[in-house]
Order: sequence, then C-alpha cells, then structure tokens
Amino acid sequence: MTKIQDILSPHRVLVDCHISSKKRALELLSKMIAEDLNLEGVTHQDILHGFLARERLGSTVITKGIAVPHTRLAQVERPIGAFIKLHEPIAFDNHDEHNVSMLFGLVMPENNKQEHISVLSCLAECFQCQTRIAQLNDTHGIEEAYRLLTLCQADVVIE
Repeated sequence: MTKIQDILSPHRVLVDCHISSKKRALELLSKMIAEDLNLEGVTHQDILHGFLARERLGSTVITKGIAVPHTRLAQVERPIGAFIKLHEPIAFDNHDEHNVSMLFGLVMPENNKQEHISVLSCLAECFQCQTRIAQLNDTHGIEEAYRLLTLCQADVVIE
C-alpha cells in the first residue's frame, strides 16, 4: 500500500517559484521528478512529453488555481510526485479561466491504472479543503508546504 507521503518528499517541493508559463512549470516538475527517478533511459524530457501529451487531452486543473499534471511511464515502478507553488499565478489553458498557482506533478507506473485513479482521487480530495489551500497559498516555507500536503493524506491509503 502506498501513502501520499511515499510519493512526495520535501526535496520535491518548491515554493515561491518565479515561472511565467505553463510549459516552464511542467519542465520544472519534470526535472524535479527525473532527478529522483534516476532511471536509465528516462529523462526529464520523457516526463515532460508525457505531461504535455496529457494536457493536450484536456486541462489537468482540478480546482480553482490548482493543476495536477500527470503521466504514466513503463519504466516507473512506483508513483512519484513533485509540488510547486508559484510566486504569481499563470495561465493554464483551462476552461474556467482561472490562473494556476499550485501544481502537483505525478508520474505513475504504466501498468497500474487503478492506482493511478486512486492517487488522483486522493489528490483531488486533498485540494478540496479550502482551509488547506489558503494555508498553502500563505506559506513561504518548503517544510510547511510539505507538512500541509502530507497532512491531508495522513489517513488515506492507496491500494
């Protein structure tokens, strides 16, 4: 069983990032994840390509101001994520016309669709808490952002 705490670590959390475009945000998430994956044959470009391909299918904005770009890769054996909070919101090509200020990038194993859906569902539930979103918006510390992100998942177990 996997917990969100197993997917995210403090060194894959950044706050107050000065990024001005969706593509740059996705590139940063891709690089953060690729560094920790350290899989031969998987580069940040592979992850970025997966994120962009998924975004072409439809925006991954799950609630006002928050996007969860995600992809699946055959070489990945466990889910891995990264979180960035932007200094200023950016346009994200979403239908509700709200800009995005937080992104949780997720790379999942290609062969486990149920786990993929479960993780996305848990993240969506986490980001429904308006108090938590306000706290994340107000924080300027990586450790505090990590604590807030993992706190909402403390009792959620993904099978």
